[in-house]
Amino acid sequence: MNTQTSAALSRSAGLRSAPCRAIIASLLGCSVFAIACATRMWWQPLTADENEFFLAMARWNEWRGSIPHPHLYVHWAQLLFALFGATVEAARLSVLIPHLLTLPLLAWLARLLYRDAAERGNWQSIAILAVFLYALNPLIVQNSVLIDIDNGLLTTALTALLCLWLATRAWPAPDRIAALSIGFAICLWIKLPTPPMLAAAIVVYEALRRRWREAIIAGAFSVVGAALFAGLHSVYGIFTGYTLADALAAFAWRSGSEAGILSQAPNTLVQTSGVMAFWLGLPFVLLIAPVVRGALRRLIQSRLGDEDLGLIYAAGVFAFYSTMIVPAWGYPRYHTPAMPVLILAVSAWVVERVRAAGRAFWIVALAIAPAGALYIALAVGDPMYDIYRATFETTALGERLRIGGAAIARVALPVLIVIALSIGLARRLGVTRAGAVAGGLTALAFGSYLATDVIQIKAPYSTRYRYTYVYADRARATDAVRAGVPLDGYSLTDKDLLWYADRPGEQVYGYMSDPERLKATLRARRVDVIAWTEKEKLKASALNADAEALAILAQCYRSEQFGIFIVLTRAGPEPCPGIR
Repeated sequence: MNTQTSAALSRSAGLRSAPCRAIIASLLGCSVFAIACATRMWWQPLTADENEFFLAMARWNEWRGSIPHPHLYVHWAQLLFALFGATVEAARLSVLIPHLLTLPLLAWLARLLYRDAAERGNWQSIAILAVFLYALNPLIVQNSVLIDIDNGLLTTALTALLCLWLATRAWPAPDRIAALSIGFAICLWIKLPTPPMLAAAIVVYEALRRRWREAIIAGAFSVVGAALFAGLHSVYGIFTGYTLADALAAFAWRSGSEAGILSQAPNTLVQTSGVMAFWLGLPFVLLIAPVVRGALRRLIQSRLGDEDLGLIYAAGVFAFYSTMIVPAWGYPRYHTPAMPVLILAVSAWVVERVRAAGRAFWIVALAIAPAGALYIALAVGDPMYDIYRATFETTALGERLRIGGAAIARVALPVLIVIALSIGLARRLGVTRAGAVAGGLTALAFGSYLATDVIQIKAPYSTRYRYTYVYADRARATDAVRAGVPLDGYSLTDKDLLWYADRPGEQVYGYMSDPERLKATLRARRVDVIAWTEKEKLKASALNADAEALAILAQCYRSEQFGIFIVLTRAGPEPCPGIR
């Protein structure tokens, strides 16, 4: 039998092996779970930025400027529109399909990172655990229907680029640079800020390991890929009218505000990190700590491993987006591209510590998961609900701390119990204390994730943008705007009400921060309806401090409230003193 035939048979046997069959089964099971969750939520209306994405997809010539990024994601969705029609379901496929593709990429990344690291346990176990932790995480489940860039196509592309970097190490340098440059350019066509973070992480990692040739290759593909993107987009701009300057508009929008962003960075970090901790789940957050500690130890001892490349990348993404940008209404979609590598690192640490566990350990772990799910379902409910209420529905620090502290206490109780139980039973279970705690927290994470997923996918309120508002209240407020504004009238409303009421008008946000502008507009033209939410009104400190503006609104408009939505309709046909 020749060598080629032997290699082919070996590969074939590998694919039929029990661990590989288990990986395939986990991928299929998690894919079915993702599809079931996504389709269960497809009835929900578009919210906030989703409306602009949909309009850019459906009416690109008119609305393309509303998405100040490169438009590969928009064109990907337009391809789905061509196949399935310009529907919300087709738009949501534009994120669900990449989400499904990320799952096998995660398994491939596990093989690339841990295939030769015998001390970490077998890579197949790491891959299976990572796939389940990724697919069941509530943030990822919600991402599978959110029409946006970061949580879908960008995450998939950057995970693929990292896999390509690792898989091509044996290639000749020119071939490798060419392939990686194309991959990097594709990532830039999706979104500009995050891909350079991965490229920089690779350069830093290779430099720390003093592998200068690898660092030069990483720098080369970054420069060549960026030049390729810029050149191709310039040609694309000539033919389409959507220029490179348009694709860079998001940066122009933020220019000049660096001082303000930096001054708010500490508050932004606290807010974003607190919300992110609830999305990741307290059991998982605690598992990150020893992973980071191990990486720091390896850094100090100058023995970084390949898995540390992913951690450097994740640290950069989390540091940047947790300090420089407040996620839209606290939904941390910007962090999603780093989630695969973070979950993979935690999975490797857990597998390393439980790989020698016996039957008794697994019995206890299997009991913890449903117990954790029942606790969330019966005693906590949606773990995110109160923390969002504390963050966005009050400005009083004491009230925020009270609500947030109570929310943390409720989710911390089972965590403390599991840690104490794991330490106490470690010897009887035949594992180390670290192994018992790792297994217990992982099982609790699974139970908590499943219960939270079930609660969120059935929720009648928004579980992404503008978390907590009830869709039925929004529908009633939309009807009130539609009834109060004639076809030739005008309105100043919340973004969602503006899109769905289908009446002339503009978004109200700029008027809430500038009451002089509001008064000038009311004097210059008739405004039939003004609408906002309690959350926005609460934060409108300038408007709330303007007695004249408040008096005009009180005298000239009739207020109706639908949940958190406040709709102000002109009170009768008679002119109101001081305004049109």
